[in-house]
Amino acid sequence: MEDSKYCIIGDLKFKIISITTEGSGFIKVILKPHKKVVSSDEINNEIIKQSKSLRNTEAVVSDKIWEAIEDFIERRKQQFPNFQVVKNATPEDAIGAVWKLLKKGYDEDVIIECIRIGINDDFWKRNLMTLTQLNKKCKDELTKFEHLLMIYEEKKKPKKSRYDVIEGPSYEEL
Repeated sequence: MEDSKYCIIGDLKFKIISITTEGSGFIKVILKPHKKVVSSDEINNEIIKQSKSLRNTEAVVSDKIWEAIEDFIERRKQQFPNFQVVKNATPEDAIGAVWKLLKKGYDEDVIIECIRIGINDDFWKRNLMTLTQLNKKCKDELTKFEHLLMIYEEKKKPKKSRYDVIEGPSYEEL
């Protein structure tokens, strides 16, 4: 077993020492309390998933996504302090929607960028109040996340300049 795997139970972090299966079908996990805080850089470099999990579900996200979720909720609460749906928003509720996107194969960095677009875009600021709405379909049958993804993809494209090279004969050929 790799020595870089961790498990979080409640607020406690443990280093996984070994995982074995018992003859009776049970899995035996030996854990050692671990006090070191793992940063997002370490998570990415060592391909460890620092987990935050929902009550009784399989949803697990990295610290980077957790921070993006918390940032989204905090910003929405500042922008719309009187909206009940925003007041009641919690990271635990949002993880389910983000987890579905991860299971569909979307990259976590792309998801984070789409969340940031949702925070700052004038249209989505008013039309995406909580992250639980990410997988909700719009009238055009695309999800809100797919719309944010289109904005992200558009921003990624290099902008054309009036000085870009246009295919055709060179100056010398003319």
